[in-house]
Amino acid sequence: MSTLIAKMYFGSQRAGYASAMGVVLFLIIAVFTLALNTMLNRRRLEQL
Repeated sequence: MSTLIAKMYFGSQRAGYASAMGVVLFLIIAVFTLALNTMLNRRRLEQL
């Protein structure tokens, strides 16, 4: 995905589209990270 963003920005010179794709990629990673941290914290609290 990040290679596609780079190709879009440098190859096609579509900076706006590449920027939007970067924001979407960031949001996907942020949601995944928050969900994983929540699940791991719950598991740790259950073990106490």
